Amino acid sequence: MTPHTPLARSLWEAESLDGIEPHTLSGLLRSAAQAHPDVLAQVDFEDRRQWTYARLDADVTRLARRLRHTFARGERVAVWMPNCPEFVLLQCALARAGLILVPVNPAYREKELAYVLDQSAAAGVFYSRSYRGTDMHAILGRAGADAPTVRHRIAVDEWDAYLGGEAAEDGDPVVAPADPVQILYTSGTTGVPKGAVLSNQAITHSMITVAGNAGLKAGDVWINTMPMFHIGGLGHGTIAAISYGGTQVIMQRFETGKVMAAIETHGGTSLLLVPTMIIDILDHPQRHRYDLSTLRSVMVGGAPVTVALAQRVERELGVPLFNLFGQTETSGPIAQTRPTDSLRYRTETVGRPQRYVSVRVVDPAGEVVPVGATGEIQARGRQVMSGYWDMAEATGRTLSDDGWLATGDVGSMDERGYLTVRSRLKDMIIRGGENIYPREIEEVLVAHPAVTGAAVVGLPDERWGEQVAAVLTADPAAVDAQALHDYVRAHLAPHKTPKRWFVTDVLPCTPSGKIQKFVVVERLRAGEFREL
Repeated sequence: MTPHTPLARSLWEAESLDGIEPHTLSGLLRSAAQAHPDVLAQVDFEDRRQWTYARLDADVTRLARRLRHTFARGERVAVWMPNCPEFVLLQCALARAGLILVPVNPAYREKELAYVLDQSAAAGVFYSRSYRGTDMHAILGRAGADAPTVRHRIAVDEWDAYLGGEAAEDGDPVVAPADPVQILYTSGTTGVPKGAVLSNQAITHSMITVAGNAGLKAGDVWINTMPMFHIGGLGHGTIAAISYGGTQVIMQRFETGKVMAAIETHGGTSLLLVPTMIIDILDHPQRHRYDLSTLRSVMVGGAPVTVALAQRVERELGVPLFNLFGQTETSGPIAQTRPTDSLRYRTETVGRPQRYVSVRVVDPAGEVVPVGATGEIQARGRQVMSGYWDMAEATGRTLSDDGWLATGDVGSMDERGYLTVRSRLKDMIIRGGENIYPREIEEVLVAHPAVTGAAVVGLPDERWGEQVAAVLTADPAAVDAQALHDYVRAHLAPHKTPKRWFVTDVLPCTPSGKIQKFVVVERLRAGEFREL
């Protein structure tokens, strides 16, 4: 990175991109296959299936030509399944075919799934028939009535039969770096999920930079525990690994013992986790039975890192802990700590901006603030999203005409360019690295016959960063915590279900009737609400 002179204002100007060629995801894979044909590209930890880069590239080409016979260029195709090799094959093949991937959380229920399929106008869905005891096939069947654009539904157990069907006979289409490749759904201030459109060049540029900053190299082994419907799993775990010719070991989900076994079995060198996952590894009673000595780096995102946690990781695992800061709309991190940063910088800040990303901190009028002052963090660069799918108004509020993306996060920048995140403009809850938007939960709760009002907020939690709490106006005799828990679980994904429940006679509101969330939090901390 080119050294910067000490800053007077909170503005980090990116290096020039002149001469830095943009990539496509398909091209990145093809380059890796040419440079490292016999290196393992991916291994399924559960069933030990594996692909070299040569085989992965060939299978992706075969699948891409089958997809081109099924779908028209530019159509959106949803993938609704847990982490598995087929997810990676679809991710790369859709990109090669000029189609757009729409990854969907496998924990979604009917209403959530139907919204994503309908809003993205998905033409097809690849899915698992079941996941963790949930009948996904039945849910998709019910959701399909509200997603009229879906023409094809292909279950993963029909994979071989699908591949054996008709395929396009001509060569791969020309896909440009600026072409959209993925739509990732994220919640926003409107209360409904928004689909961030990421181009080929945005997501590949971001992941190449992340890998370079972390010092990853060919032959390194990435244990991918992050979900592939999330930028962490499909970006850091897959694209970053491809960018340096590394091996991705696919974990269906995070299970502490299995992750440690994967590190030992495959010589894992790198991990991306949220703090709760790291704590689970450190506290596991059988950790010392596993050989974790091959680990060289652990990256963390989604929640702050304490000095105590960083010191414990370095003391007990012998590896540095790196901090990442970003969001779906920026294709992952816009700032990252580096191996050369001191412990203080790696815990009290989220590092300096990534290469080729400009970052500034502005006041409400949009003016850059002095160094050390607090304001909204904004970013501009190749890795920023193109906009929100079919939401021009939301795009206009978030992305300026000159390319600055408003992150909604409040923070400050020091004279060396290091960023410190203070809070969020949005009332988003971040639990264990997962973004949770309260309004979605509130709408479910007020539909309950015994509930007349609801305010969902995040409370500090040592393990999860934040925990979901609900304050209700309801007759305490007509509701109980377990029944409310079961009610929400029937409608929403498990991580969105409140863990603490409170009742009150009246929720604090503005004169216009809007609930004052900050007052709710203050009164919760003061113990003014009755807990169920």
